[in-house]
Amino acid sequence: MERRVKHQENTIRSYEKQIADLSAQVARQEQLKQTTREQEQCNTEMKQIRDLCQKDKDTLKNELNSIEMSYSDRYQESSLSSSEEEEVTFLLRLKPSPTPPTRRRKNIIQPQANVITTPKGWDVVIERRDPEISCANSSSSCSSPVKQQRFSFDKKNRRECAQQDEKNKEEIPPPIPPRFKPSAPPPEPIENNYGWPPINQSTACRVLKKIRETGSAEEAARSGRPKTVTGEDKALDMMLSIQETLTQSSRTLALAMDFNVSHQSVKNLFKKQKLHPYKMKLVHELNEDDLIEELNFVS
Repeated sequence: MERRVKHQENTIRSYEKQIADLSAQVARQEQLKQTTREQEQCNTEMKQIRDLCQKDKDTLKNELNSIEMSYSDRYQESSLSSSEEEEVTFLLRLKPSPTPPTRRRKNIIQPQANVITTPKGWDVVIERRDPEISCANSSSSCSSPVKQQRFSFDKKNRRECAQQDEKNKEEIPPPIPPRFKPSAPPPEPIENNYGWPPINQSTACRVLKKIRETGSAEEAARSGRPKTVTGEDKALDMMLSIQETLTQSSRTLALAMDFNVSHQSVKNLFKKQKLHPYKMKLVHELNEDDLIEELNFVS
C-alpha cells in the first residue's frame, strides 16, 4: 500500500510539472502575439505618416512651380522692350574715400546716397550713362571724344606686382662668393682652392700653448662647453689641417713663417702625426735656429 501511495504521489508531481510547463508556453505565445500586434500597429502608423509627408511635399512642389512660372512670366513681360524705350546703363567708378578730420568735431562726414563705402579705403560710385554716349562708343565714327575709365591700384593689384617682383628676384643668379687667396702657391693641385683663412696671431699662440700643456691637439679643445665658433676653435682647426697636409711643404712653411711658431709647438704638433721614433729622435736632437730646415727635415 505504501508503495502505491508513493507511486501516485510521483505521478501527481510529474503531471503538475507538465501543467506548469504548458502554462509557461501559453504565456510566451500570448506575449509574442501581443508584440506582433504592436509591430503591425507601428507599421501602419508609419505608413500613414509617410503618405502625409509625401502629400505635403507634392503640394509644396506644386506651389513653388506655380510661383516660379508667375515670376518668369512677369520677367519676360518686363524684358520685352519696345523701340521707343530708352536704353539705360550704369557704370561703377572707384573714388578715394574722404580722409577723416584730424580734430574731433561735432559734424560728421556722411557718405552720399549713391556712394557705397568699402573697407579698402575706396568708394564705389554708381553713375548713369546716357544712351547717346553708348551709341557713340558702339559706332565706328564718333564725333565726341569718349572718356576712358580710370584705373586704380587696389590691394589685389599691389599683391600681384609684389609677387612678380619676387619672381624676377629669384631668376637673378646669386653673386659668386669671394675666394681667399692662398698664402703660398701649392706645388700640386688640391681639392680646396680657397686657401687658408686669415687667423689672428694671438689666438694661434693661445692654441699652441694649450697643445703644449695637454700634449695633443684633441685634448686642447674645450670640454664641457657648447660648440661655439671662436678664434681659438678656428686656430685649432687650422693646426689640425696643417698636421694632415704635411706633404705640402710650401704651405706649411708659409704658415709657420706667418705665425712665428716656436720649436716646442712644432714638436707638439708633430706628436700626433705618428712619425717613426728614429725620426722623432732626430727632431728632438736638432738644435738649429732655423725653423724652415726643421720643417723640411720632418716633411
